[in-house]
Amino acid sequence: MHNEFIITLLGYTKSTHTNYWPWIAFYRVFQHLGYTTEWYHSLDKIKSVRQKRIYICWGAPDSTQLKSYKEGILVRPGDIIIQKLTSINAVDGDRNINWGDNPIEFYKNFDWPPYKRFESMVDQGVNIYAFGCKTRYDIYPEKKRICEKLKDRIFWIPWGSCLYDWDQLQKVKPIMSGFKYDLGFVGMKWGVEGRGNVDSIFNYLDPLVNNYGFKCALKGKGFTRRHVSERVHKKILQKSQLCPIINAPSWRAEKGIQDRFWTVFSTGRFGVTDTAGVLEFYNENEVVWSEDPQEYVDLSLFYHKHLDKQLPFIEKILKRIKTEYNYFHSWDTIIRTLIKDQK
Repeated sequence: MHNEFIITLLGYTKSTHTNYWPWIAFYRVFQHLGYTTEWYHSLDKIKSVRQKRIYICWGAPDSTQLKSYKEGILVRPGDIIIQKLTSINAVDGDRNINWGDNPIEFYKNFDWPPYKRFESMVDQGVNIYAFGCKTRYDIYPEKKRICEKLKDRIFWIPWGSCLYDWDQLQKVKPIMSGFKYDLGFVGMKWGVEGRGNVDSIFNYLDPLVNNYGFKCALKGKGFTRRHVSERVHKKILQKSQLCPIINAPSWRAEKGIQDRFWTVFSTGRFGVTDTAGVLEFYNENEVVWSEDPQEYVDLSLFYHKHLDKQLPFIEKILKRIKTEYNYFHSWDTIIRTLIKDQK
């Protein structure tokens, strides 16, 4: 089975782009699982091979660009395309979409362009599937229509962590001492009001950083000039007594959980989460979360002060990350399912 297909990742080969980090994680995961894996920045670099390919796309290039490039030559009969689904993608003008101050209401009337492009390709008979962070669609009419229509072609997964290989993940234990910082946050601060995560940072993170005399380590593009290395990323989390977990407003509207949640707990550390999306994976008594900014701050202060009360949550969350909520488990399931479906 491993020799029948080559897995080909497309785009994001430069570490200056945020999407590089899940892509490099996927590359390592596929190699760990025993698949021959390629990674191309542009379509014109792809070389001919005898095996069939499983192409994995996001936005640069996406699946529509892949399918139309050298039609019938690059994508051959028997090849599989997997498209990453997000609410907005950086093609066809999506980059300029702004969800404003109420993303839930915005999404109720949204036409979900990446989903519609995926649907169009399925309707054309393209051998295409999709994957994405597990998100809600019940209250969003157009997203619900497409997701229910194509439910057998969409794989919903936990989104992270990007930092740890299989052996490292299995060795992680809760870290409960040796802290250098009261608060550590590693991530990109991006966008503008109504598009990006600046609203969330203002409402959930800034009060903790500015009002309580905390010694803080804030790293990543937007806080510092550039992304930090994986080594520095891990070290900051390991040395921080509190690691806030912040998502963009659009992710709260979709009940999604970005990589930061999985990375913080995969490091053996703790943070309060700002979205009910965690309940898609854990029970109420297994996680600490609030979407109310003041309650979020109050909970963060409580668990910063009462360090021992972090431990039960770290243990429960980490246990399931090691066994099922990781990219190794997710991609092994996806690829095996797809190959079996082709028989």
